[in-house]
Amino acid sequence: MANRHPPNESGVPESASKEAPPEKLSPDAKSDPAPHTLSLGEFCRRESARFNRPETVGAFFKLETIAGHLRDTEEQFAKRLSDFLTQPAN
Repeated sequence: MANRHPPNESGVPESASKEAPPEKLSPDAKSDPAPHTLSLGEFCRRESARFNRPETVGAFFKLETIAGHLRDTEEQFAKRLSDFLTQPAN
């Protein structure tokens, strides 16, 4: 019976050399879920429920909307809110 895939110059059959790139074979690819993201509105609703200054949360919402940060992880929103709260007023 004839070999359907003759070896190339290196002696490896052609079918064996056509494997998926290593990044597609990574075992971590399916075990690493995308980080949980939430909307800016949901984050601000949660913060305003525990925050005594809803106008501050409203100002943060407006600035984040202008900056285009409409969806992110809770940690990133919290970091930017913390930075927002500690910057001096102009």
